[in-house]
Amino acid sequence: MSDNNFGPILGHERNIDFFKKLLTLDRQGQDVTTSSYILSGPVGIGKKTVLFWFLQNLLCSEPSPEWQPCGQCSGCQQLQYGSWPDMHIVKREEGKKNISIEQVRDLIQKLGLSSFLNSYKVGIIYEADRLSLSAANALLKQLEEPNAQVLIFLITSSLHDLPLTIVSRSQHLHFQPVAVDLIYDYLVKERHLKRSQAKNIAQLAAGRPSLAWQLLDQPDYYQAQLIIAKNFALSFASDINWRLQTVNDLHLDSGQAGSDQALSILDTWQNVIRDILIYTYGENDLVQHQALAEELQQTAVRQPVSRLLQASRLVTQAKDYVRANVNAKVALEQAIINI
Repeated sequence: MSDNNFGPILGHERNIDFFKKLLTLDRQGQDVTTSSYILSGPVGIGKKTVLFWFLQNLLCSEPSPEWQPCGQCSGCQQLQYGSWPDMHIVKREEGKKNISIEQVRDLIQKLGLSSFLNSYKVGIIYEADRLSLSAANALLKQLEEPNAQVLIFLITSSLHDLPLTIVSRSQHLHFQPVAVDLIYDYLVKERHLKRSQAKNIAQLAAGRPSLAWQLLDQPDYYQAQLIIAKNFALSFASDINWRLQTVNDLHLDSGQAGSDQALSILDTWQNVIRDILIYTYGENDLVQHQALAEELQQTAVRQPVSRLLQASRLVTQAKDYVRANVNAKVALEQAIINI
């Protein structure tokens, strides 16, 4: 474990060792440029945290022997405050489904300019799986003829949605879920949480450290996630009107933002179904929503496995509908009516 200004790093030793090798080569005067690096893994797993630890070490003029950036030099300060002129970040524009070709062309143009600091130029694309087809093709041309001293990082939670032509030209680092015990120990020892609270958050984060810090630092978000999960668990024993009201109470945004919200909610529903099935088979320590033990156990006792499996299929189908641009609220309503 180590700490940086983007949050504590837990786990991911293999990927950290890989980046340490790159840093060693850089200190020896070798160019560590490749066509691109893909960082894949679930949202909240720590991909961005590890990447920025690497970049801060790359910029730091006085890193420790253990590769801890000093945090005080101009390079560290620029990265911390987002003022490093040679770093360019691309993300989906608000309300848009995909990253556009114009955004990628702008990135390529900026990466082709001379470095302001005589260092690496860095391009980062968040949600790279959301590149439009034309944007992906434009990026591919850049990857086929990589420039020296240019680093491109593609961040994704859905590797299979990236074009194979891009994947084949990239160095791939996959981020696995971190052991729940690591997150639990950190919350108890470093954040001084009560053991029961630490267990609830660690289990709910399901191996995703960055999500654990968000749940801890944003109590309203934590409570909102529990309410969504609790209402869905209760919906198995509730009438259709009550179920529809729970969807209406979600107050989804319009457009793409609402679709993104719906997909996150459906992920929560799927995890609740998993928890109920776990209670059915007596593996209680594996339950993600520990704070809802009573509601989940009651549902597990009352509902046949066949209904739970059917509910899981309906949730998966609803995700497909949302991704196919079906109205997000309608997709949620259809799923919860038919469970």
